[in-house]
Amino acid sequence: MLKLSILQMINYYSTLILSAFLFLLPCKMINAQISYGGKTIIERIALPTPPIVDFAAPDLIQLQKEDNISAGKQHPYRVAVGIKADCDFIQKAQQTKVLNGNVWRLMLRSVGAKALSVTFSKFYIPEQGQLFLYDTNLKKKIGAFTFENNSSDGVLALEILPGESIIMEYFQPSSVTTLPQLVINEISYVYRSPGFDPAAAYKEFGWAGNCEVNVNCPDGLQFSNQKQGVVRILIVSGSNKFWCTGSVVNNTNRDFKPYILTAAHCWEGIDLTDFDKWMFYFNYESQGCTNPLTEPTSKTMSGASLISSVNGTTGNQSDFMLVQLKQSIPLDYNAWYFGWSREIISNPGAVGIHHPEGDIKKISFVLDAPIAVTEFAGVPNPNGTYWQVSWRSSVSGFGVTEPGSSGSPLLNKDGRIIGTLTGGYSACDSTALNDYYGKVSAHWSNGATKTSQLGPWLDPQNTAITEFSGGYNNNNIIAQFSSDAVVIPPGYSVNFTDLSLGNPNQWSWNFVGGEPSTSNVENPKGISYNKTGNYDVQLITANNFQRQTLLLKGYIQVKSQVYPNPTRGAAELFVSKDILPQFDVRISNVQGMQISNFTVKNTNKVSLDFSNQPRGVYFITVFTTGNTQTYKIVVAR
Repeated sequence: MLKLSILQMINYYSTLILSAFLFLLPCKMINAQISYGGKTIIERIALPTPPIVDFAAPDLIQLQKEDNISAGKQHPYRVAVGIKADCDFIQKAQQTKVLNGNVWRLMLRSVGAKALSVTFSKFYIPEQGQLFLYDTNLKKKIGAFTFENNSSDGVLALEILPGESIIMEYFQPSSVTTLPQLVINEISYVYRSPGFDPAAAYKEFGWAGNCEVNVNCPDGLQFSNQKQGVVRILIVSGSNKFWCTGSVVNNTNRDFKPYILTAAHCWEGIDLTDFDKWMFYFNYESQGCTNPLTEPTSKTMSGASLISSVNGTTGNQSDFMLVQLKQSIPLDYNAWYFGWSREIISNPGAVGIHHPEGDIKKISFVLDAPIAVTEFAGVPNPNGTYWQVSWRSSVSGFGVTEPGSSGSPLLNKDGRIIGTLTGGYSACDSTALNDYYGKVSAHWSNGATKTSQLGPWLDPQNTAITEFSGGYNNNNIIAQFSSDAVVIPPGYSVNFTDLSLGNPNQWSWNFVGGEPSTSNVENPKGISYNKTGNYDVQLITANNFQRQTLLLKGYIQVKSQVYPNPTRGAAELFVSKDILPQFDVRISNVQGMQISNFTVKNTNKVSLDFSNQPRGVYFITVFTTGNTQTYKIVVAR
């Protein structure tokens, strides 16, 4: 993000270097860095200290010189550089035999780093294998990464972990004979502003200015949905890594394509494979208004492809970039897909939501209304390409923008995106200075081709509407169901209830062993089962966008009302599919002599014990309200 002095502002346009690549080419596929949770082995048992692989730190003095030069130009905020590597994890790691399998561990270290991250050029994990990475204090871990993370080209980039040392831990059970392929080709060395650094004594939390307002402060409650769509992005541009901010955006197909809108100046690269390594952080925020004592958790994805872009920091074009994630955003990320507005004149009530310095999510409040200007730092004009904003104080602070905020959305009072942040001059010690957002209306039809325009992607139906509402993804089908019983006696029936997510409008049920055996209604009732056995249930559910099949093998268990029968001692009696408040049970032998008599409450079955009875035939009589039923059981020795 641009942060200039007034003198630098005068010379601003003469010092810019334009580096935008506005063509769309296919990128190498990379699987999203979605982790699946679980416990590491070191959290369960003691393990030997792993061997260490050291990586030479970069020249921090040279990096500082480069950053000082970039500070006066339109460059994103660099926080890390890549260190080339060729490290085969399995060859370098220490293998330890543990119960039911083997664990490999290796420490990666680069002295002086505030944080590190890993990129694999070969990533393959066999089924049942699990990979974790964590800092040396186990304060933060990521994983498990499994075979679900395998991709066709074997490339995977992971999120940053704090500290100059991180530990890789891989486990697979003894039954798995295929070894993983885990070859590291780059270590990212974070040398400043890792986002979270509680040791930074001059800040309350992280690296953002202490005037900033956390997004979950009372001031921002009006935008509690919209804040779910703002993401922190670790931009990769060659060997450099930058913090920027982006937003998940909706389109008129409402198919919830994983589009992320940010600023073109965030990426200064020339190699489209850079996008394979971009890292997107969802829900990186404080749960309350105050800064937390420990780093909040977040959910991450890696890998994107360039869709359209214009670096309009010169001339009269705006500054935007649209990318598409390699995978759909999981439902449990709870992402908000932003609506947008092509308005050219705005009203009071606008806000900016962003990740300053890569820190937790913040919110800033616009003083009066955004003003349309001809260009960055231009003069007022309704048809201009930029919004000029100044900020106001709120109950909880005085939000501004900082490096790392670039690409973040400017929202109108209705919570729709009207601009993306290019830069400006505000800071915690300069709250009166202005910032500038490229207008969505200008993004819409930049240039002559789709690769320099936003409109064809956000309005693929070419409706020509000027605004569109946001929302959560309710189109992603996840098939699931329940039933009012799973274990029944022969002759009983079962009622099924569809619980699928994604607003399904089509259902196809298959009940093996049931009568009827199929159904196309949402919630089938009265499916009867007449023979003992375990029976599969399959549900295929669909909406206008997707379909999914769920097969539960052996879901319905049909057992004799008294089973096992014959028995060697223990048996169980099914009385009813429904829970009964009370029933009486009498057990007698073949001569009619009563052996036992008791009352059972709030159940539909009863456990019986014939272990002390001689072999022979016995009768079990059940007395319920208005009904008496007798069952025969054989005791065999």
